[in-house]
Amino acid sequence: MIECSMFGYLEMIDGLCSYLRFYNRTDTVVRERIYSNGLRSLTVAVEDEDVYLVSRSLPDMNKSRVSFCSVVQKTRVITSRGLEGFLSALGFVFVKENKVSVTSFRRHPVEVEISKWKSEYSNVDRLHLVKVSVTTENANDGERILSKMVEELESQVQLLRPNLK
Repeated sequence: MIECSMFGYLEMIDGLCSYLRFYNRTDTVVRERIYSNGLRSLTVAVEDEDVYLVSRSLPDMNKSRVSFCSVVQKTRVITSRGLEGFLSALGFVFVKENKVSVTSFRRHPVEVEISKWKSEYSNVDRLHLVKVSVTTENANDGERILSKMVEELESQVQLLRPNLK
């Protein structure tokens, strides 16, 4: 499976939530830990007592609209102690942990995920990260469906897109 996704930021999410009201909605709060080796970042989401390693980098505020396709990779790791040792051996160090409020809207094959870090230290507190993703058998279909969905969403809301550095 291939996941094609696009990231952007929104200050107000009411309009987007209203537009997606016919999608299946899920609201959760997850703990995420960020690890970095200087070149790449890994997000580790703790769901219940299981730990999941998600191979995606968090978008940089200076690169808030990023579109790419990648093979879907979500690997279950049994223990956090085993994960710490494994990542350390690869040169990754713990950066931070935080709670993230996540609202997901799903209608196959599209998922719109709105997340906001619950942190008093975040420099983007006023912004919600929006990830629009499509999971398909091939990149061509994924890019086509993603492009159409992004057009639909941007007819309703304007995602913040600072210039790329």
